[in-house]
Amino acid sequence: SNNGLNNVADLPKALSEGARVLKGGGRLVFTANLPETMLEFYDALRFALHQAGHKDLFPNVEAHIAGKRKSVDAWKKALVAAGLKVEGVEKGRFFQYYSSSAALFGHFFIRLAFLPAWREILPEPLREKILSATGKRLDEIAKVHRGVRLTIPMACFSASKN
Repeated sequence: SNNGLNNVADLPKALSEGARVLKGGGRLVFTANLPETMLEFYDALRFALHQAGHKDLFPNVEAHIAGKRKSVDAWKKALVAAGLKVEGVEKGRFFQYYSSSAALFGHFFIRLAFLPAWREILPEPLREKILSATGKRLDEIAKVHRGVRLTIPMACFSASKN
């Protein structure tokens, strides 16, 4: 699985079912993005919230991140709880590059997989204002770094039946 398990509604159930159907000697192998994924975006979002006087919405940001991106230790605990033995974990990272915030927000995959959840972090009356301010912050950074770079740390897990 490539970034599938971090999107299931009931992770313990999904892992338990995976363990149940796994044959002896079989392995469950998957990748998952880690909590620092797209940190540059979330830093810009926090900056926009702070500038607008809405630091009270920081917990929404943190809850969103925690809900989608677990730490390596949290994944290991979930695998063990499902009756699996962690055989290995390899960490890595890659980057996504965009020429501007408009390119980021307009990208098909961002609009499909990320933007709806980012909008849900914010109350309806503030959504467009805060996302626009986030884009402006990303564009300020892009001027210095010749574009918007998002870091995607990830881990590949290998687990077997106990």
